[in-house]
Amino acid sequence: MLRNIGRIIARTSAVQIEAERIQYIREVLFNSVSTSTRQKFEAHDKFDDGQVPIRDLYKIFSEDTKGLENFVENLVGQVQVNTQNMTFPDFLILMSQRKGVSSPLHPVRDLFKSYDIEENGAINAAELKEWMWSHGKLLTQNQAQALIDKIDQKEDGVIDYTEFLLVVARKILTSEIILNVEKQDQEASKIDQN
Repeated sequence: MLRNIGRIIARTSAVQIEAERIQYIREVLFNSVSTSTRQKFEAHDKFDDGQVPIRDLYKIFSEDTKGLENFVENLVGQVQVNTQNMTFPDFLILMSQRKGVSSPLHPVRDLFKSYDIEENGAINAAELKEWMWSHGKLLTQNQAQALIDKIDQKEDGVIDYTEFLLVVARKILTSEIILNVEKQDQEASKIDQN
């Protein structure tokens, strides 16, 4: 009986934490972007859960790169990165968090510039491959192009800054965010006591 009550409390706490996470992300998003961008996001968020398909994200944010950049800057440091099964978005978040410690500028913009070796405002497969190789992640030219093709919303064979930001923003929208460590620790200790 007590175990069942503990499980119910744990599930209730998890649902409450998820609702708080969604509300927090939404507040940061809406405070970061223009009113028209906020309205576009709300129209595409069909289930009111902060989940919007990446193709829709590009439609929403393509005209508000500065707002998207502000949103990412405000939350990138709070994302918990899964280092065991790291995906490319996890890797970008981790590198942005590391850049943010050493750079007074925008960590994601600086990271994008480090990829953009030709300094033409876009990352091609050769640049991605070279950057990844220099950071210990070995990719072939075909793998680099396949990665770009997954991210490339304009279908022009490269990643521009807005597309790069969208990868990070989508990860933020779907990740665990460190909201209030003390509150989460209290909830965990309550569950452990039961």
